[in-house]
Amino acid sequence: MPIPSQAAESPGQRPFGKGPAVSLFTLGTMRALTGPSQLQEVLEAAVAIGINHLETAPAYGQSECYLGLAIKRLAIKPKQLVITSKILPGMNLAAAKEQLQRSLERLGITHLNNLAVHGINLKQHLAWALAGPGAEFMAWALGEKLVGQVGFSSHGSPELISAAISSGCFAFANLHLHLFDPLRLPLAQMA
Repeated sequence: MPIPSQAAESPGQRPFGKGPAVSLFTLGTMRALTGPSQLQEVLEAAVAIGINHLETAPAYGQSECYLGLAIKRLAIKPKQLVITSKILPGMNLAAAKEQLQRSLERLGITHLNNLAVHGINLKQHLAWALAGPGAEFMAWALGEKLVGQVGFSSHGSPELISAAISSGCFAFANLHLHLFDPLRLPLAQMA
């Protein structure tokens, strides 16, 4: 299964923070709840059309397990994919470390390309990431080379998202944009 090279951006890829280029479309696994064989079929089809960016999270039920099984069964090398998983804000340092280790085990990999704080939606979430246990955790994960870069996702207010972007602590922002919400488009440009 040929997947575009991560070394350089190709016409079917785009930059993603400081990490490897990703396909224009991402395979999100939030709804991957039916079982491993269904996710395997979807992953095989996605890879066949050039999708190399996979997004998952422990909060998505069994999706990390199913994704790990599908990658193994399809014999896809981790270098062929760019994987993003997420961590919920608010955990203490030990719990966050344990959750990352479990995510890596479920996915069957030793390194995550991207780790996102899953939902900087409140001021407390941003405080956790910038100065609390989240900041310690992210520094540890990067220092141990368990993740390539750290970013965030958000459904928060434009002011909160702007503060997160302006902090300089995140390499990428995963924002939920749509045509009928023009307030967030400048945030995407800022990111």
